[in-house]
Amino acid sequence: MTEKCTGKTSVLKQSRGLRPVPGGLMARVVLMAMAMALASMSGLRAQEVELSLAPDYFEVGERGELVLTFSGLPALGKLEFNTATYEGFDIVPTNKKQTVVINGSRKDSFFFMLVTKKPGEWTIPPLAFQIGRKQIKTNEVRFRVYPKGQAPKSKFPRNEAAFLVLDVPDKKVYIGETIPVKISIYYDSILCQEPSWPEIEATGFKLEEKEQGKTYTTDVHGRQFYVTETFRVAVPMKTGRLQLGPATGSIQMRQAGINSIFGLAPERREIRGDAVEIECIPFPDEGRPDDFNGAIGTDFVITYSASPTDIALGDPVTVSINILGNGNISEIQLPESFRFQNFKSYEPKTDSMVVDKQTMRGRKNFEFVVIPQNASIKALPELSFSYFDSEKESYETMVKAGPALNIAPGDYRPDRQSGAREVDVAGTGGDEDGSRPAHIEYSLGTAAGSLVPASGSLLFWSVPGGFFLLFAGTLGWRTYTSIREKMNSSGRNADRLHREEHENRLYELNMFANANQPKGFFSTMFRLLQEVIAMKLGCQSAAITADIINRPGKLQGLPVEDLERLRRLFELCDQARYGMDLSNVDLASARNEFNDLSQRIENL
Repeated sequence: MTEKCTGKTSVLKQSRGLRPVPGGLMARVVLMAMAMALASMSGLRAQEVELSLAPDYFEVGERGELVLTFSGLPALGKLEFNTATYEGFDIVPTNKKQTVVINGSRKDSFFFMLVTKKPGEWTIPPLAFQIGRKQIKTNEVRFRVYPKGQAPKSKFPRNEAAFLVLDVPDKKVYIGETIPVKISIYYDSILCQEPSWPEIEATGFKLEEKEQGKTYTTDVHGRQFYVTETFRVAVPMKTGRLQLGPATGSIQMRQAGINSIFGLAPERREIRGDAVEIECIPFPDEGRPDDFNGAIGTDFVITYSASPTDIALGDPVTVSINILGNGNISEIQLPESFRFQNFKSYEPKTDSMVVDKQTMRGRKNFEFVVIPQNASIKALPELSFSYFDSEKESYETMVKAGPALNIAPGDYRPDRQSGAREVDVAGTGGDEDGSRPAHIEYSLGTAAGSLVPASGSLLFWSVPGGFFLLFAGTLGWRTYTSIREKMNSSGRNADRLHREEHENRLYELNMFANANQPKGFFSTMFRLLQEVIAMKLGCQSAAITADIINRPGKLQGLPVEDLERLRRLFELCDQARYGMDLSNVDLASARNEFNDLSQRIENL
């Protein structure tokens, strides 16, 4: 049964305009003695009084904060108290008071300390106040006091104005597995402000750059807190039991009893969050593929493409390998067994991006430039990629066939020296044991026959001249056919490359929308708008801006309402640079708008 608080009667010093309702209710509660000086009551609107307590449960001996808040009243005078004693708890006055005026509406809050003395469930009934002819009441407050050491366990402290909470989704991970870490700063909406970036101790881990999350309000144990989130990514570098944390930060906190704008003085204080113990285990030996090199996660997808694919021998080919999935994206490497045999290759360019810190969804791209060494090559090498599925707890292998190549024969020789040929490698020109280097001679070719005409004769000049004309004609024809083939091939490959890049951007657009990342979403949308309009107008995409809508051209074939929709999309892309608070639904709506407009532009 809920017990009512009882105790001695306290003295209430009251002033004109505000008086408690007489009767047993006030006698039973007897919480505090107040004297309030109120101005004229004319013109009052939305007059309210509220009683609140935080936290909402205690252990014997713990303290709470009781707040009496008046809204919509004129300036209130000083409160005077006579301390009363109650069966299960004490109410103790403090000097804390807060006054806030927003849009002409005044709110006065008076703070009291509740000291628990006895286990049980307690109720503070409503307090009633008479304002002129109108009566207003506080709400009822219920709380529970547990015996020492028997209160429910909670990750939230019950008597702190500010604290840190460190969250990880799983406390048992594999070595090299990415751990999304959320560090939340909880701080009292009245007493605290200006939280700092939290830092975290991470011995045995590699930490990636911090990223600011959202800020929102929530109730903790009946008390309103602001919550500011920060995200980190931790990667365990050794096995065993590791400690992630503690997390530390600081915040501006106001204290009672010193004059300031609210009667409180600001002070910078350190706040801490408890460490989390992580158990890091090695990958299992059973079933481990030979080419496994530490990739771990779920839902991996690989795209393997090359451009151009119709080439002449010696032409460069750009190879792109994209790995998408949830996991340690930034740590992923291609297997050592993957080699471009019979190709001259260069060091790859790599870049990675994580679009969702909660699921670690992202992509990593490897871009190579390779040159085929002979015309018999029909395709790029096969790619085998193995990873450990953290949900199935088993190894998975994905195999992608290399893109096909069509290589026209040419005179490209990677080992050729210009104008030189090696002769008599194993013949009479060198030592019989081959110890003396072969002789290198330079010539333009050999003339048929054994007779050498005189230098002044027509035959002397006609023979080399004929060879020269034949050589020039052959070289010209081959150059012409090669250029024609490349132009045809480049046109086809440019279209294919454009389609692939466009599809990749559309995929990124969907990822940003699902992850509620407005900045990345609208940056990608802007590039897509540029590409779609540039393809229709036949110009460089970099030259496309919102001004293109006002210029004469093919876009003027769109209806006026579509041009306005297009202008709105450009404006959203521009505004996103300064930060926008949009939901997944908003981003999905913008994506649908883009898809519809891009189709209308393509159909012009």
